[in-house]
Amino acid sequence: MLSIDDVKKVVNTSQFIKNYAQGRNFPLNFYCYKVFVENLANGEYNFNYKINVLIKYEKKEIKESAVFRVNYGSQMNLSEQLEYEYNALLYLKETSITPKPIFLDRSKNLIDKDFLVMEYLEGKSMNYRTDLQLAAECLAHIHKYSKASEFDFIEPENPFEAILDECSSMYQKYIDSDLFNPLVNQKICCVFDKVEEILKEKKKLSENTLRIKKTLINTEVNSSNFIVNDDKCFLIDWEKPIIGEKEQDLGHFLAPTTTFWKTDTVFDKNEIDIFLYDYFLLYNEDLDKNINHREDIEFISFKRKVYDYITFNCLRGLTWCSMAWVEYNKNEKTLINEFTYKKLKDYLNLDFIDNIIDNFVNN
Repeated sequence: MLSIDDVKKVVNTSQFIKNYAQGRNFPLNFYCYKVFVENLANGEYNFNYKINVLIKYEKKEIKESAVFRVNYGSQMNLSEQLEYEYNALLYLKETSITPKPIFLDRSKNLIDKDFLVMEYLEGKSMNYRTDLQLAAECLAHIHKYSKASEFDFIEPENPFEAILDECSSMYQKYIDSDLFNPLVNQKICCVFDKVEEILKEKKKLSENTLRIKKTLINTEVNSSNFIVNDDKCFLIDWEKPIIGEKEQDLGHFLAPTTTFWKTDTVFDKNEIDIFLYDYFLLYNEDLDKNINHREDIEFISFKRKVYDYITFNCLRGLTWCSMAWVEYNKNEKTLINEFTYKKLKDYLNLDFIDNIIDNFVNN
């Protein structure tokens, strides 16, 4: 496991500073440097550090902060996880609302792992109650962004089917374990039945034959992955981007399995509908804002698809938690997060699952 002292040694080398300066288009004729390291919030599969960089030249000095990121696994089963993230950040850098990549080191010369260095964005985590409008603007801007890409991002042929397959794979670990709880299983199977019903409806409508506008989506849009600075909102974590539908991101953003993770927030349907209409107007900026578009066929279809994705994302959240519950209790995780362990108990609580069933399954 990489320690903060290991990172300090890496970043305070001339090779690191040269790579950093090149990535930032700084001159290479520096004569002195010093990098200070702080811990940042870690994910389930990565460690992040804030590095405060000081580079001195003959007539000036540069002071700025960046993020040093190391991965310990891939949720997407990728052999080159950090390269995939780096390419996503390169693709998105012109949006100005995602971290700009500085450099990716795969040489293993400084440490025996790949690492990614990216821009550090100042601000606070998004508040679901006060910053929703900023989040809607951020998501609409990213979802509208489109340019020719030289990178091969993953693009599921059928996104609903891909989520269901992922859920089935994750849940199997729980089924096969001695931690299996029949009461939990009974309720999660209700959610499985609902998403399978939705999937059958999609296939009957031959939805895959329709022309669907796709873009690079984040797939993990929770409050802690948004950074708010005054009147601007950034989306910072691009660990699992795919080419997909905007509704998938929105379904993940609004699902109770997402909002309840870092907060105690669970949106009711009225709050969800208000957010979706605000987003719809931002995304379709040419619409007359003085006209009510809530009964437009386009908005109704858009809203229904988001709700379908909310249900699928509820299943995704529950099955991930069931898998993680096994990994935590069997000491299979490289990174152990006490907050996550406590939250897993809440998500596998029968009352929490019943709330999902009442609002997004039996409706």
